[in-house]
Amino acid sequence: MISPLSRRNHAAFTLIELLVVIAIIAVLIGLLLPAIQQVRNSAGLATCSNNIKQLVLAVHGYATAGGGKLPPAENRNQPGADGITILGTLLPHLEQNLLYTQGISSTNGMFWEAASPGTPSTTLRSAVVKTFVCPADYSMTDEGYPANQVNAWGGSSYACNWQLFGMNSSAGSFKAQYRLGSVPDGTANTIAFAEKFAANNNNCTTWSYPGPSWSWNYCCIFANTTWLGSGVLQMVPEIQPSPWSTANGQSCNTGHSACQVGMLDGSIRAVSGKILPLTWQYATTPDDKQAMGSDW
Repeated sequence: MISPLSRRNHAAFTLIELLVVIAIIAVLIGLLLPAIQQVRNSAGLATCSNNIKQLVLAVHGYATAGGGKLPPAENRNQPGADGITILGTLLPHLEQNLLYTQGISSTNGMFWEAASPGTPSTTLRSAVVKTFVCPADYSMTDEGYPANQVNAWGGSSYACNWQLFGMNSSAGSFKAQYRLGSVPDGTANTIAFAEKFAANNNNCTTWSYPGPSWSWNYCCIFANTTWLGSGVLQMVPEIQPSPWSTANGQSCNTGHSACQVGMLDGSIRAVSGKILPLTWQYATTPDDKQAMGSDW
């Protein structure tokens, strides 16, 4: 007959058995963590792609309502307001009507170009719009602000193509040269939006700051040749610059393994950091009539 004491000793784990169990758990955790991170990365990529998709669809909504006109990179002639950025203009097409209405009805709101440019009301300029935030943009705080403009300006992880939306300067506005149906290179071959860090070494990218005529440092634009020269057309996207403060505010930047861009036809592409500068220029310029390279 086995005594109770012997039964207890037989049921207990030995030190070796305990170490084996711990080792197995550690191995399982080691295998699981990369899988969890991969799922998070995939979810963040899907969110980013969807955000850009929504921006391009908003452009189509704007064009449909306006007889084919594309939204301007900046419009200073809206009723009751001056200096509306393209992202501000698209708010009604992103289910942000209230924020848009607050902006254009305020005499010193985010769409008002005051005597000192870039000084809209704190309440409006600090608004964070979820569609403008990429989960992989590590230059942005969890609250949606550029890391160097915490609680001051709502950030944007996306910028519009100046070559498409801003090259036609008229009456203080910076408008598109072409309508949606008349882009010479075609909507499938022209980038509309691309990723750009909310904070960078030049300053930051905000969704509400108007006035690229004063400075491109705060604006949600890229490929801006008006003040920067044609060299910016061949600045290929920066892939995962680290730390964020090394990111170049004149180019596009991404925290993903490739830069997500939205073509004007609504398709989303992942652009490698190895893309040739000339190919990037062709994809950015709407009227060069050049075929994309094999690296596209």
